[in-house]
Amino acid sequence: MARNSKKSELNKNWKRWAWVIIFIAIFFINRGFRLLTRNWLELHKINAQKALLSKEIQDKTQELKQLSDPSVLELKARKELDFIKKGEIEYRFTPPNNS
Repeated sequence: MARNSKKSELNKNWKRWAWVIIFIAIFFINRGFRLLTRNWLELHKINAQKALLSKEIQDKTQELKQLSDPSVLELKARKELDFIKKGEIEYRFTPPNNS
């Protein structure tokens, strides 16, 4: 009796299983769908890189605008490149020993 109920249940669900198999065949075995999925993922990766590069361009543009001010340019040159003006004397002190 239990065997007959399993067969009747299988007979009722064969259309559902056929659709599942067709779905799997179309979307996962199909090379075109895999390529479409891969291209979609690549597009999102490229868009993320594009956003990062746009932010970097904005930052560099802002930095360039700041460097057009001579006082900012002088301050950066003194700090980063250790420039001194003509006639200035640079004093360097050794740090004290912590012993």
